[in-house]
Amino acid sequence: MEKFNRIYSLRVEVDNGVNTSPLRSQFLANKNIEITLPYSVEFSISRRTLTSAQTGTFRIYNLGPEQRNAIQKDFFQFTQLRSIQFFAGYDSPNGKFMPKVFDGTVVTAYSYRVGRDWITEIDAFDGGWQMATANGVSITLAPGTTASQVVSQLAALLPKMSGSAIVGNFPYANKRGEVLFGNVWDLLIQKSNGLVTIDNGQVKALQLNEVILGSLPLISPESGLLGSPKRTPSTLEFDMIFEPRLTVSQVVRLENFSNPKYNRNWKVIGFEHRGTISPSVAGQCLTSVRLWFTLEDLQIITGNVVI
Repeated sequence: MEKFNRIYSLRVEVDNGVNTSPLRSQFLANKNIEITLPYSVEFSISRRTLTSAQTGTFRIYNLGPEQRNAIQKDFFQFTQLRSIQFFAGYDSPNGKFMPKVFDGTVVTAYSYRVGRDWITEIDAFDGGWQMATANGVSITLAPGTTASQVVSQLAALLPKMSGSAIVGNFPYANKRGEVLFGNVWDLLIQKSNGLVTIDNGQVKALQLNEVILGSLPLISPESGLLGSPKRTPSTLEFDMIFEPRLTVSQVVRLENFSNPKYNRNWKVIGFEHRGTISPSVAGQCLTSVRLWFTLEDLQIITGNVVI
């Protein structure tokens, strides 16, 4: 796949002042602004198989005052849910593709001036709002209910998710009935032994050797691998040319020439995207990838995958 002509679409939900409800601070905003080229954007996105929220930071250059004011969100407006989605990719000779790279909610958004440039900076979480607000759940479980069934049931209680949960094999079951109450995310962590995450608006609860299929089956120098992978006690890490098709917990085959013993299937446990997409400013655009270093056979779990 040739990687030429970086493109993007940043969609931000804003408060347009129309809603006059007494519960204004808690309403779902109802207007979207879509930002694309020729506006320049810098971004830094971290997605990992962790129980904490994924993070994204976006800096857009020289929006007009109306857009800047509409996007602004103060930290004390934490109960106001505003979605943000970032699509990015390439308009290459072999075809145009622009997968979803980040799907979350705006934490804060401010604009400031540096020299002649106005910069609008947005900090966002993926899953943070759901983890913090899904409280007060109470469910009763019948004897023999497996942990996989419980995780699926709890995941369905999280609000404003983009896709159905992907749940692996958690076979252990409580022989007696059980009542669960409290914060949904805390219960999900408990029932999955900490092997749950929210990625691109979707719950993924998988064992360490369980994987899903992704849109990028192979990483090699031809697909953008840079340099030689670095071995750590538990991971294999490397940089590659910005690759928006990656998704957390997917299986990928690595092919590199520097150390052929690493040429096999791996589980993607995390990556960071960082770079600039601009028609006027040159800049790097890279993805740092972490693969899980396990010699166990990887088991593919099928499900509703949002990439």
